[in-house]
Amino acid sequence: MNRPKKEWGYSKLGPLNALGRGFLLKLFPITEKYSGKRFYGLDEYKIEDYSLRELFYEIDPDKADNIIQKIKFRTKGNRFISIKTLRIMEINRYMIDKIYEYIKRNIAYNILEIRGTYTEKLLNEI
Repeated sequence: MNRPKKEWGYSKLGPLNALGRGFLLKLFPITEKYSGKRFYGLDEYKIEDYSLRELFYEIDPDKADNIIQKIKFRTKGNRFISIKTLRIMEINRYMIDKIYEYIKRNIAYNILEIRGTYTEKLLNEI
């Protein structure tokens, strides 16, 4: 679960691997369901007239991949992972337990739990 450090960009941690990306792709709709709010950027940010929501969840994965691959990301190397791969990725109980352990070590988890959110419930629904 450790991410390599990097020298440039917004985050000082390295890029998310396929598992991390697949996890987030599955977590967004579950979080929206429980919060009753839609993630702003999924609907407002457009690439070739498609929202991120459409690219990630709705349109044909091959078409989504073609559109995404046209973007010139400022990265070192090719980190592309197909939408189809991310959509069908299975997150097993071991992975969820490891993610939950990591979250519990983070101070934000304690704040979320105090505020009465559903961290464990969200993870169990993935």
